[in-house]
Amino acid sequence: MGSMGIAVLNPSYKTAAQKLFLKHRKRRLGKANSSATQRSNSRRLARRASEASQKRSVRMYMSIFIGLATELEFNAA
Repeated sequence: MGSMGIAVLNPSYKTAAQKLFLKHRKRRLGKANSSATQRSNSRRLARRASEASQKRSVRMYMSIFIGLATELEFNAA
């Protein structure tokens, strides 16, 4: 597993940086979002975040299972 495992477990820093950038740009432009827009935005962000975390956990479990399988194969050999 090694260094690849760390990359899989860490959330991507790029999207976090983009989100921060967009937030600050909006603030600079002085755009006041209506509450409805904010609600839909937060709902969309929450859905995207949960999808991402699901993908991450799936990847983590996959790597664990692959590791277990290879270990079992080595023991059987």
